[in-house]
Amino acid sequence: MKIVLLDRDVRDHIGIRWFLQLYVANDVDVAFCTTQQQLSSKLQTFQPDVALINVDLLPTSERDTMYYVIKQSGCHIVAMTDEPLYAQALKAIALRAQALLQKPIDLERLKNLLLTLPKKDVAPASDSFYTALFLGDDTYDGTFFVIELQDDVGIAALYRWLSEAVMFQHLDVYALSTSIICISEQSVQKEQLQAIQAYWQKEQQPMNISVYDGEPCTMRAQYKAAKRMLEQRFYRGYGHILYTSQTLAVTSFDPLLSPQQQQHITDSLQQFQLEPLRQFLAQLQHELFEQEDVRVHLTSVLAQVRRFMLQYELQHERTLEQQYRQLFRSIIDCPVLYRIIADILRFTQHVVEHAKTPKQSFASEAKRYVAQHFTDESLTLAQVANALHLSPTYTSTLFTKQFGMTFVQYVQQLRLQHAVQLLRTTDASIADIAEQCGFSDANYFSKLFKRKKGMTPTYYRKRLPH
Repeated sequence: MKIVLLDRDVRDHIGIRWFLQLYVANDVDVAFCTTQQQLSSKLQTFQPDVALINVDLLPTSERDTMYYVIKQSGCHIVAMTDEPLYAQALKAIALRAQALLQKPIDLERLKNLLLTLPKKDVAPASDSFYTALFLGDDTYDGTFFVIELQDDVGIAALYRWLSEAVMFQHLDVYALSTSIICISEQSVQKEQLQAIQAYWQKEQQPMNISVYDGEPCTMRAQYKAAKRMLEQRFYRGYGHILYTSQTLAVTSFDPLLSPQQQQHITDSLQQFQLEPLRQFLAQLQHELFEQEDVRVHLTSVLAQVRRFMLQYELQHERTLEQQYRQLFRSIIDCPVLYRIIADILRFTQHVVEHAKTPKQSFASEAKRYVAQHFTDESLTLAQVANALHLSPTYTSTLFTKQFGMTFVQYVQQLRLQHAVQLLRTTDASIADIAEQCGFSDANYFSKLFKRKKGMTPTYYRKRLPH
């Protein structure tokens, strides 16, 4: 990137050049001018990408030739001023400046501004690149690196930014479905890669960048090597610049749990202790293993937790069952190991807590809920199960085991008990009592009452002592 600077103070020139070369890219070239005549000459001979102009040095009238010369140069214009006055703002507007900065300049803001300035012309991606990437046999001897985001949703925005930002005009940028490939005939400094990371970190988009730094070879081979390095995200997460020459040794191991390991996990769960499992899983983070082996290993761990759930009949609790299935998918698909381990421990903690809860508490909750809602004629088993976060099947079994009768029988019993109380204490009609007890049909109420009590509601009331 070429920048021409019009200002009075040479120290600003030195400071800006030092900052940009250190924190953006060491190939940033900054030319310094102190007069309008020098600026006019530099615009023609230096052909800068950006003109950083102290508008205090420009004439007041925007009709002056200098304004025309600057705008015709075709470069991006960033204005600055010692005095934040309205007159200086008008000068910046006349120049069609991207921004007006007050001195002393906030260098971090200047860096971010330069990172977002668009290129003049963005050429569409060439089909020949993708052919070379996947099928070509020609050796490529330039810079090659791959960027992946934590969230693929940001790929399109990252591609547009890299393609359009003047700061990266020396890069050729190509998009894949889950990553961005950048190539350049020039070398790319680590500071430039860090600038890309830092900018997107502010957008809550952590990334990894994998740089091929081996011997020249085909693009296909470089892409495979860079992609392989990106697999380190499984252990290291995001926010790293990786080099293909820095490969890590991978240890092989049997992904299936041994009988001793299975028993160790089972014993800790039976004792409602989570710490042994936490220590067991922590061992996976002390060495590097093949990613697929680790995933199989973790599914074996989850299988032991699943057996514990079945032992305590916790598979009927809908929330836990949903969490179990989500965790299984996470073990298969989640890109980062420490998140998977955290999810396993969190889920196992929930399972242990539910296992500690006596089954009688579910029965008590079911009993309390039905007692509050039995007068509602639309009350169903599914409604009770939903309130208790249990499956309807398990809720039905719960009523049979705890109360010795089916759900329907239990509700009918409560309704008939309430009906008897109303017959004893009120003069309400049989139809009104049926409705108050949750029966939608008075005839059905009378038949059920006679079957259970041996007489109709009307006859039962007549027999009551007056």
